[in-house]
Amino acid sequence: MPAVKRLPARRLTLLFVIGLVPALVGAHPVVGSSFEAGSFNLVAIHPEAAAYSALGNSLVGLTPWQGRLYTGYGHWLEYTGNFDFSIRAYDPITNQLASSWVTDAEAVWNYRPIGTRLFAPVTDPTGEVDYAVGDPWQDRDAIAGTKRVFDMATLTGSDLFMVGSTGPDAVAWRSMNGGQTWQESLRVPKRNPMDSETHFRFAIVAGGKLYVQAVGIGPGGAHPTSKVFDGATWSNGPNLLPDPSYKGWKPTPFAGKMVFLSGDPENASAALLTFDGVQVTPVPSLYRVWDYFISGSYIYALVLDPSAPVWAPVVRRTSDLATWTDVAVPPSYTRSIAVLNGYLYVGATEGRLFKYSEPVRRCRQPSRPMSICRRFDGI
Repeated sequence: MPAVKRLPARRLTLLFVIGLVPALVGAHPVVGSSFEAGSFNLVAIHPEAAAYSALGNSLVGLTPWQGRLYTGYGHWLEYTGNFDFSIRAYDPITNQLASSWVTDAEAVWNYRPIGTRLFAPVTDPTGEVDYAVGDPWQDRDAIAGTKRVFDMATLTGSDLFMVGSTGPDAVAWRSMNGGQTWQESLRVPKRNPMDSETHFRFAIVAGGKLYVQAVGIGPGGAHPTSKVFDGATWSNGPNLLPDPSYKGWKPTPFAGKMVFLSGDPENASAALLTFDGVQVTPVPSLYRVWDYFISGSYIYALVLDPSAPVWAPVVRRTSDLATWTDVAVPPSYTRSIAVLNGYLYVGATEGRLFKYSEPVRRCRQPSRPMSICRRFDGI
């Protein structure tokens, strides 16, 4: 039977902070946990995210890239009048959350490292920019017209896919020349007249094929089948969203499967799902999940227990998708998680970024002292 290794009851000390005074937040793991005793420290506040309305001021989509941690925020439904989006990355050497680029957007929810470049799909455009790409950073207007871009991927290593929506339809575009020119590859119209829009929220690459699945924004919900591209043509594929309320988010390879969230950064997802190229299976022992991150042979997840309020997740990790081990209690209102240079980071509401004081451990014998365990610099 799947199991969760739980820790004894413990106290949570909250120190309220002003500005960037370190906040020591969290509970100390004990025997049976994955980390040495430590605490979460506030290392940065994203000024533009902090100034956003409550709907979009959480740091999401934490992505390590070239030694820094890139941060997303915003919301595709919210009109704030802020037409400039600041792409900021935390540098642990300088301890600064520095601006790398300013693009035309109200929301960027995720970043995609593809080859030697980092792509930032524009979830909520304020101009004609479809995505930003670096480094060096530049804006790209792939196709004329108003669009939302939720994800980007490569199937062959030499092509690029961009998925999202235009008008009421879900659309996938493909480039065969590194993003210089783009062509529409697939369009799925809305199937429920009450839906306001139809989106492709993710692009999964598995077994030499690319999978997308349309989601109606409204009563229609998830469409009943995915669409599969085999390198030449599109066809119907398996249902990757078994519940109509699912949207699909953040597909990432792990242990020979693709792992992805049922929801998106708006809310805690109802499930963490795996896809083996044939069918989708929920990961057991989880109730709701805000976010997850894969580092080496482990998945780290922000998990909500059935009795927990939405602002009180815990960090757990697994190497087999069956047995989960408690790691730490993050700050309240934590929304995202990542590992950079062997250290755990979490993003929270009001543009806050926290770092765990102790490095992650590679060995699986929690009783061993840290001097025996090798540090695992996951990214």
